[in-house]
Amino acid sequence: MGNEGSAAEAKASCKKLDSSATLITITTQAEQTFVEGILKNYTDSFEYAWIGLEYHDDKTFGWSDGNELSYTNWHKNAIKDGSSKCVQMSLVKSHLGKWTDDNCNKKFLVACQKETSSKTVLEDKFNNLTKVINEKIFPIGFLYTQLPNQSEPTVLWPWLRWTEVTKEYAGYFFRAEGGGSAQFGTEQNGTSPRLTRIVQSFNKYELGGSNQVVVEPGKDTKRMFSGCVCDSCNSFYAYAYHVSNEEVRPSNMAVKIWKRTG
Repeated sequence: MGNEGSAAEAKASCKKLDSSATLITITTQAEQTFVEGILKNYTDSFEYAWIGLEYHDDKTFGWSDGNELSYTNWHKNAIKDGSSKCVQMSLVKSHLGKWTDDNCNKKFLVACQKETSSKTVLEDKFNNLTKVINEKIFPIGFLYTQLPNQSEPTVLWPWLRWTEVTKEYAGYFFRAEGGGSAQFGTEQNGTSPRLTRIVQSFNKYELGGSNQVVVEPGKDTKRMFSGCVCDSCNSFYAYAYHVSNEEVRPSNMAVKIWKRTG
């Protein structure tokens, strides 16, 4: 389950799960609300899911598990004329939960239900759907980065087990691979441009003592007059300076990192 398929493939997938399983049936507003409550956190991953409503030969819609069509939640653009014999439910945020008849060959999310003791229990309908969605969106080992002012994953997805693993990455500054970064998975020490070399010259200079020295990272400066060796100033010293051409690693804001462990 959790794969995408045509309506026929979706039905077959449900039967593989359990001989009594069918595509989901929604017979009340309470059930519809329950479904939307589960799916609203996953609207960025799927657009539509097949439901068990289908167009019959008597030119009416009915549920594939035999339940009476006592409740509907059609989208305003649904045609319902039999030209499309299968029905999907939207997972798009702007019209979450709305039903539309659609081409049975399109591939949408498979969502199944199964009978328990000859009675369809609402929670049982969606156990497999929830499990599959969780595994597809947040597989075991998935890492969640919590930025300031964001909720912990234990609040956002309380039915999953999360373990804080921030200490494993304590003190690290993370940057996208490329440019001046080290290779993926390699620790890169912090650095900044700094004075790394002073070159002394004797009786030769390029700038007088009153001139400003232009410092270009990675290059020696021009030799600057420093002072006479004796009163007659027949001999004198000059110095050139070298500043390393290293990037400034910027300050960073701490984050929390969580791994899904169950």
